[in-house]
Amino acid sequence: MGTYTDFTGAIRITPCLKDPLAGRFRQFLGIRHMKRDVKILEALFPTLEERKAVTLFGDGDFGEDGAFFLPIHTRDLTRRICLHERYAEGLTDERDMNMTPGPCPSLYCDLELRNDPDNGHSYLGWNEAEKAYYITDWIGCIAEWLSKLGYHLDGKMFAVVEGGMSYYTITVDGDKVTSEEFIPDATYVDEFYACEESEDT
Repeated sequence: MGTYTDFTGAIRITPCLKDPLAGRFRQFLGIRHMKRDVKILEALFPTLEERKAVTLFGDGDFGEDGAFFLPIHTRDLTRRICLHERYAEGLTDERDMNMTPGPCPSLYCDLELRNDPDNGHSYLGWNEAEKAYYITDWIGCIAEWLSKLGYHLDGKMFAVVEGGMSYYTITVDGDKVTSEEFIPDATYVDEFYACEESEDT
């Protein structure tokens, strides 16, 4: 059983992400982020041009543990590569598919990218996954990566855990991402529940 968290709000990205980066970024947000053997990837995509087409930033850099690899359907050239049918995202060697690459906080991101090109912005928000984890950490990674490319991120998201068990805010300004627990303005919460418990005994 996991903890359900509901998120409100979004993070703004300026300027608007345009294709091909926007398309690659959407693909990246939707894949399973598992460790991959970079040597195998380099053998499968030996030229820089081939690597540019399958890497997040279009620069041919697979990243640590293949974190920036964008999976595609490809031939099994080494017979050591597992093309797992359930996860069409792609290539791994004999490593555990549940191990995340160094730069990624978790196997799934639970964020989506939306564009507003008329106003010159993109937005990063919750994809309404049933159970979202590591949202703050993912936003931190994305803010760091995009800030290095000259994008500015700003905004605030509000999180409600398990319908009110706890609350917190995620605040972004450039590559600085902070998370702070939010205590709602309410009175006699503990006293009320203490009375309920005492009545049951």
